[in-house]
Amino acid sequence: MGSTFRCIRCNKIIEPGTNFRCGCGGLYEVGHDFDDVTRELFDERLGTTKKPYDSGVWRFKELVYPEIDAETIVSRPEGNTNLYKRGRIQ
Repeated sequence: MGSTFRCIRCNKIIEPGTNFRCGCGGLYEVGHDFDDVTRELFDERLGTTKKPYDSGVWRFKELVYPEIDAETIVSRPEGNTNLYKRGRIQ
């Protein structure tokens, strides 16, 4: 799986990195190759306790940042916040 940055102004394509603006001043749009990604992969991770996939965000790692090593992800785990009943606000 690979990702690319494509300038939305001039269509220049570069490898993802630290540049977020093209030389022409346009912003880059992130493009991912999803050939190996299936919905079943994300469904399997639902409810897991395995780090970092216990996060509601990192469960979708291949959509968020495919190239990142799972061992380097720091998570709280965000995105799986429970809903709490609250008393009436006075």
